[in-house]
Amino acid sequence: MARGWRKEINCKTEYTSMIAGAYEVVALEQPLMLTNWLPLKRYFNKGTLYIDNSSDDIRNAAMVARTKKQELSKEMHQLNRKDKEVE
Repeated sequence: MARGWRKEINCKTEYTSMIAGAYEVVALEQPLMLTNWLPLKRYFNKGTLYIDNSSDDIRNAAMVARTKKQELSKEMHQLNRKDKEVE
């Protein structure tokens, strides 16, 4: 991860891709950017910004993540707790 960059970006082009990096971000309770796919949105439904994989959308989401970091991190904490309850 780049120095000072505390967000995870996962851009995949196949629905069958496993998003292992996203699970790590949930554990770290950091804001997450994911491809705007319904199956991902259903699971990663808090602390996540959904993008269309274009450079403009990634840049815009990074700015949103920076300005809403505390809110997104709090949501990711809630998602992480929910994940641990299922285990």
